[in-house]
Amino acid sequence: MGLSIYFSKVNKRDYSLNQKTAINDEIEICYFRDVYCLLPFFDYAYNQEYLEIERSQIVSLLKTVKNLLAIYNKLETSKFAKIAEEELPSLVEIYDYDDYVIDLQDIENDFEKILEETDFENEQVLMYCWW
Repeated sequence: MGLSIYFSKVNKRDYSLNQKTAINDEIEICYFRDVYCLLPFFDYAYNQEYLEIERSQIVSLLKTVKNLLAIYNKLETSKFAKIAEEELPSLVEIYDYDDYVIDLQDIENDFEKILEETDFENEQVLMYCWW
């Protein structure tokens, strides 16, 4: 088992009128597997529920991720681990910070793409988790 995290987008107007109908037309924009730091960051609490994600949250996440990536190679693992746990805590203990950094790189790439390709005036980004 594990954690599957989906990000999708829907038409904002349709979503405001009828969420269930709009979700039927959702477009998946990225997927993460077992990236446990995303749940507390977005305050996702309930399994198999849709959560609305705002542009400002994505910008904030990217700022945090870029900061962590910038300092990763400059610090020894124990110091980086302490900063990472404060800046972007995970729901599970991180055993391999090299893998954690790969997750950060994936987050950076995918969320940069979301910012570039989403019309936040007309589209709503949604997060959906299954565990």
